[in-house]
Amino acid sequence: MQRNTGFTLIELLIMIALISILISLLLPVYLNARQQANQIVCISNIRQIGAALTLYTTNYDERFQLR
Repeated sequence: MQRNTGFTLIELLIMIALISILISLLLPVYLNARQQANQIVCISNIRQIGAALTLYTTNYDERFQLR
């Protein structure tokens, strides 16, 4: 007698349910990390703009003027 070594339908459904539960637990953590990364990028961009303005004003006698 030869036995089939594949998964049954119940086993597959249980595995899909477990994977979906794990994903639902990990998704908020991922979204929070992504939001914090976006905030860090924004702060870095603002700092670079401030540094550029500072360098510009030091080159033009401490005045900000548009040409």
